[in-house]
Amino acid sequence: MPDDPRSAVTPEEVSAALERICASHPFASSGRLQSFLRFVVQETLAGRADTLKAYTIGTVVYERGSAFDPKADSIVRTEARRLRTRLEAYYQTVGVQEPIRIILEPGSYVPTLSRVAPPTQPDEPAAVSATNPAPGDSTTSTVAPPSRRARSNIGVVWAAAFVALVGGALALLMRIAQPQALSLEPVAFSQPVPTGGISADGRYVVGHDRDGIAWRLDLGTSRTEKITFGSDSWDSQRVPWMAPSPDGSRVAYTWTVPPDRTELRVMAPPDGVPRVLRAGESRVSVRPVAWSGDDGHLLVVTTSAEGRNRLDLTDVTSGASSLLGDLGPVAPLGVAITRDGSLIAFDHAPAPGERDITVLDTRTGRQRRVVSRPGNDLMPVFVNDGTAIVFVSEEPSGASIWWQQIEGGHARGAPRLVKRHAGAIWALGATRADTLAYGVLTDASRVHVAALDKQARLREQPRKVGAPVAGAHLSPAWSPDGRYLAYVAQRGIVQVGPGAETLIVLDRAARTERRLQAPLTFVAEPRWSRDGTRLLVSGRGVGDRRRRLHIVDARTGALLQSLRPRQPDEGQVVAFDWAPEGDAVLAAVSGRGLVQIEVGTQQERVLASVDREGAILPRGFALTPGTRRVAYVIGRVGPGDRVASLMVGVPGGALRELTKAQAPDWLMLAGWAPDARSVFAVRQFRGRPGAGPERRELWRYPFGPDAPHSTGLYSALLRDVSMHPAGTSVAYVDGAPSWSMATLTIPPSEAAVR
Repeated sequence: MPDDPRSAVTPEEVSAALERICASHPFASSGRLQSFLRFVVQETLAGRADTLKAYTIGTVVYERGSAFDPKADSIVRTEARRLRTRLEAYYQTVGVQEPIRIILEPGSYVPTLSRVAPPTQPDEPAAVSATNPAPGDSTTSTVAPPSRRARSNIGVVWAAAFVALVGGALALLMRIAQPQALSLEPVAFSQPVPTGGISADGRYVVGHDRDGIAWRLDLGTSRTEKITFGSDSWDSQRVPWMAPSPDGSRVAYTWTVPPDRTELRVMAPPDGVPRVLRAGESRVSVRPVAWSGDDGHLLVVTTSAEGRNRLDLTDVTSGASSLLGDLGPVAPLGVAITRDGSLIAFDHAPAPGERDITVLDTRTGRQRRVVSRPGNDLMPVFVNDGTAIVFVSEEPSGASIWWQQIEGGHARGAPRLVKRHAGAIWALGATRADTLAYGVLTDASRVHVAALDKQARLREQPRKVGAPVAGAHLSPAWSPDGRYLAYVAQRGIVQVGPGAETLIVLDRAARTERRLQAPLTFVAEPRWSRDGTRLLVSGRGVGDRRRRLHIVDARTGALLQSLRPRQPDEGQVVAFDWAPEGDAVLAAVSGRGLVQIEVGTQQERVLASVDREGAILPRGFALTPGTRRVAYVIGRVGPGDRVASLMVGVPGGALRELTKAQAPDWLMLAGWAPDARSVFAVRQFRGRPGAGPERRELWRYPFGPDAPHSTGLYSALLRDVSMHPAGTSVAYVDGAPSWSMATLTIPPSEAAVR
């Protein structure tokens, strides 16, 4: 019956309740929180609750761009806490009589949408929340599957996946008799790469889920429990790295202390008392990577304020540390130690370049390179009672798992293939029974190209371009003559440090590709010079912790010059491109405006200050070919409002607003039409009548009397758009990364190749 509090809520009721919330006092003054709440509710109603991750919210709601890293940028976590606080205030005050409840539980971005019985008397306390019903209360019902934290118990995600996939046959991973790979869904790791590991006895796996919440899974009982590091429900976000002890009874972890310090801690999960082993100094980070076989020591990678890395051995009882080796500017991704502690294996590159596997003899202190193959060799794990290692080797089409015998700290024989084409994987460790656990990248961002007709409408279905890679494709850019398409390819395994990204240049006429490896630890957003010989990129030099602008040779990838525009406190370069005339670049610097930088002298002058108007948004300006006209998107935030305006005009001169989007809608500039008489922009629609589910669409905005129109190109995560100079096609990025888990038993003989 309609008045029965247990009747299912309808999307219409939820939408009406959402509008009441957004119009209420706790929310009317915060356009950003309204956008956050609208997005997660509308995605849930549309049946896409499983896409509600920190990465998606950061890129869609807060326009952080495709390079957004939820672990490094806390905007989504911070805003989620604010949203929960406002919702609680709403239901305790003006919304106390509200029958439809929208609850965002700690540790989840998926809202619980439910009906509750209203208070029976005005002076009674508000009804029990749908996320925390009183014992015996059965008055709540949901419109969509509840969030992961609300189902059965907080560990149902991993446990249910294990029961569904392997049933009672798994019990303990160490009992698997035959080599096999077992998939585990849903994902139980954080982005951009998994953390945690498997205990040596094969009983426990620790890791982060999609939202960064830490968990420990008991493989013997299929029970998962949330690890509580502190009083705040989001404290696990302050734990970027974890390492379980051999028996899984303790976990060592990195504890982030704002603003720039970390501590090495140990505790007994799920909610033991943390103990600080090492209190880090300012800008010094510590990362536990492996336990000794006797549980008495920890291998720790320490990174100094100058970016130098060292390998330490830390006593778990006293906290005393001893230096094992200086690793230089490149930190290892994987470190392993034999059960007797005599040998340590790690991937390493002493300078920018490809990683190899090195073994350190702890008795003599001598290091030997035991694996040196083309490409990156990564994440070694000891197996066969310390007489061999398995490691991951990167290849253009994915990664493979290899086996190498080790004797006395030396390599014996050549590496042998164990599993071919494993995809983008991240080794989590192995049990004493030689079961390897690893994460698998199951989906990633890819560059697409779509053809347009003369009226700038979609002519045929988009298609993916470029050779498949294990990681993600980002930031496509057409050359001035339209023959070449440059983009960034992330390998998926090595996502930080030298070799993390490769610049790909596709020759669309010859149907060939050129791979450029610039000597930078980070590369993003290539922009072609007018003569097509150079690429302007954002990136970090080796040992440089700040993103800067760099110019690289478009044929060889050689670093030609680094630019250092002045940046005020908290300022950053949010967009950049080559200037239309002379040898100069333009940069949109937050706090300064549009700045021109001469390449030779690096002299700067501000062409347009937008402080009074708002802030130029990321990827927010574009220049017409051969003219001085500029277009950019300005964001303005006011009381209860958020507006993005598409402006065109002459830098520093008169501007004209072509269109604007008001929250919850948004705008992202795409580029000019070839005739310089119209501008393309991505319009993000949320709940527009007749448009169906929320999506991003590519629109054309002319200057004349013609009406703007959609090109017909749309998707949920359409971004990084580059318009072909002839206007015949458009390149863009679509998709987002996700991970699953697999296991593989390494047999005593590595003969079987998969």
